[in-house]
Amino acid sequence: CPTVFFSREDLRSKEARRKRLGIPSAAFVVSTFGCATRSKGMDACILAVDLLRSWNIPAELYFVGNVGPEAGEMNRISNLYGVSEHVHSVAQLENGAVYRDFLIASDAAVQLRTYDFGAPSTVLSDCISAGLPCVATIDMAISCDAPAYTLAVPNHFSHLHVAEQLAIIWESRTGRLVCEDLRAAYLQKHNFEYYSRRLAEILGVA
Repeated sequence: CPTVFFSREDLRSKEARRKRLGIPSAAFVVSTFGCATRSKGMDACILAVDLLRSWNIPAELYFVGNVGPEAGEMNRISNLYGVSEHVHSVAQLENGAVYRDFLIASDAAVQLRTYDFGAPSTVLSDCISAGLPCVATIDMAISCDAPAYTLAVPNHFSHLHVAEQLAIIWESRTGRLVCEDLRAAYLQKHNFEYYSRRLAEILGVA
């Protein structure tokens, strides 16, 4: 179940959110949420930006969350591949307003795991709630019962897998509300009221 919800009016405020965050309106904004670590695909995301920009896609990568001890490694890899000016960190995931702003302001999200315990991802479900196209590892997408605007990559992904799926999102961009029917259908069955009702029915106490 998502932890944040959005109205149609919220999803129409993309440009205003970008202005508030200081994000260029012409950029292809790719955000990844949570702690930045190698186990969550930090390296692959950075290298994917290098590939995307070599394909003339104006990608800007935002790590929204705690970079912590990985900051040095993030900077090293970004500098090594010449994309440091296109890789940004925003250590304000605990700020609900900033989190919501990035979910609306972004063109795509990337949520990866190099491990899997079958657990769903709260952030991926929030991306789905925002109608935000997302690239996610296949087991994570399955665990969240993700709709079609979540594009899957293998659990043993590479930066090429990530870049290719992001390129598909870039090429097919037509506005957030194109996914509205899929988003509405997802939210109709992924909320605590629905879960409670179904549990009562299964237990025979409805």
